[in-house]
Amino acid sequence: MNTCFLLIHLLWTGLTAPFAGPGPLKPAADPAGPGLAAQMAATNKPAVDTRSAVDTPAANMRTADTRSVDTMAADMRAADTRSVDTRAADTRAAVDTPAANMRAADTRSADTRSVDTLPSYAERAHELHESIYHNFYDKGTGLFTETNSKTANERPNSYLWPLCALLPAEDALEADKPGQSYLPAVMRAIDQYRSFKGGVPGYDSYVVEQGGGDRFYDDNQWIGLACMDIYNRKHDKSSLSLASEIYRFMMTGYDTVAGGGLYWKEGDKSTKNTCSNGPGIVLALELYQATHKKHYLDTALVLYDWTNKTLQTPEGVYSDNINLKEHRMAHALYTYNTGTMLHSNVLLYTITHQRKYLDEAHRVAAASLKVFFRNGRFPGNYWFNVVLLRGYLALYAVDHDATYINAFKTDADAIWRTEIDKDGLAGTKPPRKLLDQAGLEEIFARLAQVK
Repeated sequence: MNTCFLLIHLLWTGLTAPFAGPGPLKPAADPAGPGLAAQMAATNKPAVDTRSAVDTPAANMRTADTRSVDTMAADMRAADTRSVDTRAADTRAAVDTPAANMRAADTRSADTRSVDTLPSYAERAHELHESIYHNFYDKGTGLFTETNSKTANERPNSYLWPLCALLPAEDALEADKPGQSYLPAVMRAIDQYRSFKGGVPGYDSYVVEQGGGDRFYDDNQWIGLACMDIYNRKHDKSSLSLASEIYRFMMTGYDTVAGGGLYWKEGDKSTKNTCSNGPGIVLALELYQATHKKHYLDTALVLYDWTNKTLQTPEGVYSDNINLKEHRMAHALYTYNTGTMLHSNVLLYTITHQRKYLDEAHRVAAASLKVFFRNGRFPGNYWFNVVLLRGYLALYAVDHDATYINAFKTDADAIWRTEIDKDGLAGTKPPRKLLDQAGLEEIFARLAQVK
């Protein structure tokens, strides 16, 4: 089934069925709903807001731009021979250069920590969890800080993005330690970012009671993917319901300008990014696996085809975004962009049993190792890297080839020996960031699960 046929199919069926998700949730008297924390107290599970969800505005998706993406981006897709070291800085957080020899001076001597003395991966994940709550958590507000330095923090509390990293990290740690509860505090914190703009529930980039902020589609998707992890582990319908609600929010960012794809930020039609399309594909596929509702698979295939056509480099990794206003491609290369697309290929193979998806997964995985793994190290952003690890783990579950997992173990062990300071926090330079701690916690927690 090709992209054009799928788009025609979606339009013919009115679009509201494909993009509205699994149906409206139970209306709540308060449009803000009881919040995650209140429902957790009632169910002792990761709670979900039960307020009503609105159908995605079909008008936005029917505004078909007849221009092919080829006319906008073909000239931008020439083979990119630039090193990943030349990638642009992320607009929300600077990313360390990936080359191992460019990492900042180690804060702990490698000579003092041999491999034989390293704690288990589960123990390392738990130590980071403890360090996070000691250095970043405010019990009074139930919120976290962006860094461990008050003078370095732009605002009193963390933006949403680091919590999007902490939620799956705590879930992975909870999976490593049956009977322990790590999720409630971070879910209560995330609840304070929830808004109901335009009748569509979603999460702001900053605490709503402190002014809120923009709503990024990828930030919401990361929460949705964490909810699917929780659902797959605990089988509670509240997490599945929240994930489907986030799916409906993300589809408000879809239109056919440049041939399709999701925008990065609500209300900003300047760029369509791999980081908002890759996780959107994974979320749609995991919702399809959980519900067997075909519109999720249809959506995933449309987004998958568009992302590969528009943003994949000839080498097999993925550029950051296409700028629609400036008609140019942002060629920056990040591990997490390739990670979600690798994961998408593995899920499509698992669902369809079509060999082409597994072959593409192998091609993308091999390309990612060649581009990103240098001198035994991955780039310096732990959270970007753990998204790539998720893709590697999905592939490992299918082919049992430990090549990529072993590369991550090599990097993870080097991090523990050389990049953990006296306070148990990770990084190569101060201040220490919550995003980094959460990303590394998830790396260790997921490696602990590898058999």
